[in-house]
Parts: sequence; structure tokens; C-alpha cells
Amino acid sequence: MPGMNMAIINSYDIAQELLSKRANINSGRKVGYMALHLMGNERNLSFIQPGATHQFMRKLLRRGIGPSRIATHNHLIETSVASLMLTLKDLRGSPASALMNTMGSIVIPLTYGDEMWKTSGQEFLDWNAESMTYINLAFSRFWMVDVFHFLRFVPSWFPGSEFKRIGQRNTYLINLIRTQPYKRTLELYEALRWRPSAPVGLPHVSTEDDTINGYFLPKGTLIGQNFRFMLTDPKVYGDPETFRPERFLPEHNPDAEALPDPGSILFGFGMRVCPGMYLADRTGFHIAASTLSLFEVLPLEGQPAPKPDEVKYSTSAFCLPLGFECRFVPRDERARNMINALSMNL
Repeated sequence: MPGMNMAIINSYDIAQELLSKRANINSGRKVGYMALHLMGNERNLSFIQPGATHQFMRKLLRRGIGPSRIATHNHLIETSVASLMLTLKDLRGSPASALMNTMGSIVIPLTYGDEMWKTSGQEFLDWNAESMTYINLAFSRFWMVDVFHFLRFVPSWFPGSEFKRIGQRNTYLINLIRTQPYKRTLELYEALRWRPSAPVGLPHVSTEDDTINGYFLPKGTLIGQNFRFMLTDPKVYGDPETFRPERFLPEHNPDAEALPDPGSILFGFGMRVCPGMYLADRTGFHIAASTLSLFEVLPLEGQPAPKPDEVKYSTSAFCLPLGFECRFVPRDERARNMINALSMNL
């Protein structure tokens, strides 16, 4: 960058002194406006400035792939490398694609689970490969927008605005990579909101006179909690009757971070928050995630799949689907083997 001081370190000893022993003052990053902002890399660990977020992200990675944990992934690594050896045996030409596939077969299952690799592995590899091409361009060329940031307002169709098109495409890819693994989790989250099993909570009772938003609540007032309306309030959710998991993603909804957590509503408020909230949340997530990972949930033989909008629900204290009957079919041979292994261990 013009006008910036730069020091090139060729000595190992000096590098250790400056970058390791004095890491507290020599660990910042200087990333161009193009690569950082226009290409959507603000949350890339390699680009984040030292601080609480950087420390937290590195701490999570140490817990998963740090020196005390890396041996737990030996089986995954060895299996993937063995597969690579079989591929290389018959390979004629560049091994780049085979090596990339092997890295993906390790990193994606390790990060998101086997199911994500099996169902979306090739997509992830393609997205990452394309994104790396743009990252390489960003760092290997001089971009005027790195100096004159106002150029970010130039339309993408304007002559000379290649940087804008590259930035938009890479941001799109980054969002795909970031959000794809969480779609299933978000669907569970949205299901909790869309059709809450407990439409109302046990009422509280006021023990003193109180006022709220101009309303007087005399002592002894019964305070009901309409969970169903809280979770389908049009002023909060806009289209509450639409099943739309991406509403919780900032990339799709600028107000996502302001949306209330469905769990924080359904488990109650204040001194009456359900004490089993964390147990229920953890158990419910594992049941749902394990079920969806191992089984296809299908209607009974000869029965059509129910249409969500036509399902009838009970009108008692708990809102449950009526006449819901289904069967659980293992997704594949791997799922069958895992289920058999579970039966042997119980």
C-alpha cells in the first residue's frame, strides 16, 4: 500500500523475537478493502484483528483440532488418505482435484458431520475452489477501491468495475459456505417457532400493584403468557405463518439478530423459567439431529405425505399433530451399520 512502512523478515531468530515473543504488539492484520469488505471476509479468522472474537474462535478450534484432540480424528484421516492412495494408483494427470477431495473428505465431516459431506460435499468443494480463485485475485492485483473506498458505490455494470462483480460473487459463495451447514438446525429452530407444542404458559400472579405501558395491574392479577402469539406476532416476524428458517440468518434478514429466541419464550420468564431448559434443549436437539441423520421419516406404506398446511392439531394444553403416523427408514448402509452398532452397545 503506498505510504505504508514495511519490513521483510528473512531471519528465523528475528521472526521468533518479533512475531512470537512480541506477539502482543505484532499480530495485527492489514487487509485491503477489496478482500475484506467487498468480498465478505469480515468473519474470516485469518483476517480478524486480535481481540476477544479472535481469541474465542481460536479457542474453539483448539478444542476441536488442537494437540490434545487431534488423535481422536486419526480414523477419519487414515480412511480418507487410504481412499486417496487408491485414487492415485490409477491417476494420470494433475492430482490437484484428488488432493482437494481428500482434504474436503476430512475437513467437512470433521466440522459438520458425515451427512453434510455425503449430501453436499462436492458443492462445498466447488464453492471453496471458486472462492479461493477470487481470494488469489484480490491479493495478487492492485485494486483502486483499496485506496478510494467510495468506489464501492460504482454499479457492477460500469466499465472497470470488475472488482464489484468479483466481490459480489465471492460474498455469495461465502454466505453459501457459512449457512448451508446450519439449514437443518435452522429448520428445527423455525419448527419450534412455527408450531409451538405449548401455545400458552402457566400464568404468573402479581403479588403487588404494578403498571406496564400505562396499564394498571392490581395485586393478585393473573398474568398469562400467549406463547403462540409471541412466536407468530406479525410485527416481529412479518410473515409468521410462512415456514422460513432463513429468517434467523442476518444474510437473509437484516433484523435477524433482533428476533427473539423461540426457546427463551417457550421455557418461560424470570423466576419461573423452566429449570430443565438446558437439559430439554440439549436432549431435543440430539434427538432431532440424530433422527434426521439416520432416518428418512416417511408416511406409512400406501399413505400420502401430509401437507403441513392441512395438518390438524389438538386444542388442549399441548398443541400436537392429530393422527400423525409414520415410519423410520434407515437412510443408507452406513446408517444401518450405525444403528446395528448402537443395538450391540445397549
